[in-house]
Parts: sequence; C-alpha cells; structure tokens
Amino acid sequence: MGRQDQLEQLHRELQQTDKLAICAIAGMGGVGKTELALQYALKYQDKYSGGLCWLSVRGADLGTQLLRFGRTELGLWPRFAFA
Repeated sequence: MGRQDQLEQLHRELQQTDKLAICAIAGMGGVGKTELALQYALKYQDKYSGGLCWLSVRGADLGTQLLRFGRTELGLWPRFAFA
C-alpha cells in the first residue's frame, strides 16, 4: 500500500533505455525493498516481452545465477574459451 509513487518512479528509471534495464533498490533492512521490486514485477510484467529475471544478491554468486538462468529458462549453453 502507498507505493504508487515509488512504482512509477522505478518504472520511469527502467524505461530510459531500449536495450537493457537494470536498477538497484537500496535502503535499510526492513523498509520494503524486496516488496517494492516484487510489486513492480507483477504490475509491469506485460511491458517486458523478453521476461523478467529475479536474482538474489545476498550470499550468492551473480555470475552463476545468470548462467543457470540462461541454461534452464532460455536453453542457452555458453561456450567458454580459455587463453
């Protein structure tokens, strides 16, 4: 409740590019950052035809999460080259 202004601000921030939309929500613990992100994803999911990817940054390796998402959800198998 009462998050309409924050949701609209977040949406404006994420619409400033047509290639890639990344946004970080910062604040003290317990102020509702996760809830805001979840509400945004639910409200605007139809605006992102490519889909949404939810990643946890607490105690997890983002690179591993992105690779796992690409493999399981998109069927991508990255090739690695070592020099």
